[in-house]
Amino acid sequence: MTRAEVAKEGGTVTHVVCDDTATLLFLADQACVTPHRWLSRTDRAAGPDHPDRLVFDLDPPDDDFAPVRAAAAVLRTLLDELALPAAPVTTGSRGLHLVVPLDGRQGFDEVRRFAHDVAELAAARHPDRLTTVVRKEDRGDRSLSRRPAQRLRTDRRGPYAVRDRPGAPDAWSQLEDPGLHARRWTIADALEQDRTDPWAELPAGGRGLGPARRRLAELRG
Repeated sequence: MTRAEVAKEGGTVTHVVCDDTATLLFLADQACVTPHRWLSRTDRAAGPDHPDRLVFDLDPPDDDFAPVRAAAAVLRTLLDELALPAAPVTTGSRGLHLVVPLDGRQGFDEVRRFAHDVAELAAARHPDRLTTVVRKEDRGDRSLSRRPAQRLRTDRRGPYAVRDRPGAPDAWSQLEDPGLHARRWTIADALEQDRTDPWAELPAGGRGLGPARRRLAELRG
């Protein structure tokens, strides 16, 4: 079984690298229902401090998914302006993640600052729909466009991973379906989703943030 030892405060911790079917079956046998994966890879020369994914976390103020769909469309438009491709993943609970593939050259701190600036600009453009305020009582009826996870946090569920609430990934075209909800896809749909690739339109390689940062600076004036 492949493993990766990484530093933590006061020592190190060893994590499983799930890179084959046997390991996945082992984790399931250990009652691992929902695998959580890092935003970085073990095979990067720069190490785990350089993420391969930038994740925007869209949370609705309540169980209504319509504001999340609207917020995703707003954020997607902004990411298009920055020439950053993105793909959605329903969380299986109430919200939605927008995932931007990166080339792993930037560290977590730089990626976090960039994501914060993007979220702030999106919220400034649409203050009636988006906010970066975390406290629910201060959000009103706006969706939350959060910054990415803190350094090396492992709270991003893998696509097609089920939860104690059913859920699975989604495609952009399906976000336009007014009947869509974060819990639309369940383990019962697994066979229908088999051998499909909802992210087929994403480029094979991740993007660097240099050009996007310059475009963002222009948009912010």
